[in-house]
Amino acid sequence: MADTARIGTQMETTTAAVGEKLRDAGQRVGEKLQDAGQTLERAGSYLAEQDFAAMRRDIEGLVRRRPIEAILVGLGLGFLLARSLRW
Repeated sequence: MADTARIGTQMETTTAAVGEKLRDAGQRVGEKLQDAGQTLERAGSYLAEQDFAAMRRDIEGLVRRRPIEAILVGLGLGFLLARSLRW
């Protein structure tokens, strides 16, 4: 009988720990989704408010400041585009 009580206590402790972990994970996911939503909103506002010439200047400035990252992003986008066009 003592073993049954011990096992029950261990199960309750484990269940509570798993519940806490799930709750924490849920909160982190919610925060990340909110961050993603805010990022998309800012990107949409930028695209709606800027004209093409201003965007071009911004991109040129970014490429000049971070050329390696720009090349890697370009390669990644090219790869994704090629994969999406392949049947």
